[in-house]
Amino acid sequence: MALVVLVLTPLGVRTTYATPSIVINEFELNPPGDDYAPGAEFVELYNSGLTPVSIGGWKTSTTHGVPVVVTIPSGVGIPAGGFYIVTHTTQWLDNTDERIILRDAFGAEIDSTPVKSDDFNDARSWQRFPDGSATWYFDTATRSIVNIPEFQNPIVLMTAALFGAFIVMRVRIRRFKTRQT
Repeated sequence: MALVVLVLTPLGVRTTYATPSIVINEFELNPPGDDYAPGAEFVELYNSGLTPVSIGGWKTSTTHGVPVVVTIPSGVGIPAGGFYIVTHTTQWLDNTDERIILRDAFGAEIDSTPVKSDDFNDARSWQRFPDGSATWYFDTATRSIVNIPEFQNPIVLMTAALFGAFIVMRVRIRRFKTRQT
């Protein structure tokens, strides 16, 4: 989605199109425990750009059930490569068929999510991988940190690393033994 910017110049109004660097990067529809707990459900915004972006006055809104709009306080910004978490004082995201829309302070749509559901009362969320991309995964929530769904299980990663080290050592021992004879 492109952002349209009107710039007033001495020669008149010029229209500029810019690709926004702020995206909805992750959202938790059905957290473990009480969905009504303050801050349990969240929407993570990500700045994929090279410069900070002021997002004060921007709004996130839900589209399923009773729509809820959360306004980001004035003075809030996201640094380049940084995150901002939008929460609410109670349950605000539906577990089924939810879509979230991000609008700037002027009401222009900046980003939106596909319609998603979460029937599991656990710590998994919908998230983009890599951060800011168009691909969505349902995996362990990574609130305010880089999304890396394929490495969520450190035991599997450690086992693979140890197995690889074992193979390398066997090859080196064989080479050493053949040189000795």
